[in-house]
Amino acid sequence: LLTLASIFSPLLATIVSFSLAQWFGISITSINGFIPLLMIGIGVDDAFLLIHAWQDCASISDKRNRMASVITAAGPSISITTITNILAFAVGAITASPTVIFIIK
Repeated sequence: LLTLASIFSPLLATIVSFSLAQWFGISITSINGFIPLLMIGIGVDDAFLLIHAWQDCASISDKRNRMASVITAAGPSISITTITNILAFAVGAITASPTVIFIIK
């Protein structure tokens, strides 16, 4: 169940993102076809870190303390990957790829 949730959560986020883009009139091009796979990869990576930390903290019986330990253990890794992804997407958004420019012309 946890595995399915870790796959469906980024998938639903992608569906909502595409829906909002359509609603605001932003056109979806063929180059955006890889975005769902990218979103699932990023989401599953974070879920993997959380599940691994949850299993490492199996000796803690109190759920609140266990969750605190999980966030303490996995939080820095998730934060670093999130900041890296945001910076990479920002650079990609403001940089024109020569291939895309060639296809558009």
